Amino acid sequence: MRQRGWVAGGEQGAGWRVAPLLGGFCPPVRLPFLILDVEPSAHLVCTGGAGSWMYVMTRERQPDPGVVEALLAKLAASGVDVSKLMPMEHTGTS
Repeated sequence: MRQRGWVAGGEQGAGWRVAPLLGGFCPPVRLPFLILDVEPSAHLVCTGGAGSWMYVMTRERQPDPGVVEALLAKLAASGVDVSKLMPMEHTGTS
């Protein structure tokens, strides 16, 4: 989904606010988007905050389990309940 983002600070990482673009229209909604860890060539860990959505995205289809564990530890440290995770297989072609 296309979206527009604004830098909003943040204590644990890079804090952003995002709004979805719906048919070229940007509603007056600013959703939290906190980047906890990023290595552009390898992974992104982001969340909407404790008790909210979160993503751990990697560029590798089958990332090293040790790398995944370390990224999940960062989420847990931010207050995300990692026991509720639903792993999704990487389906991209690039």
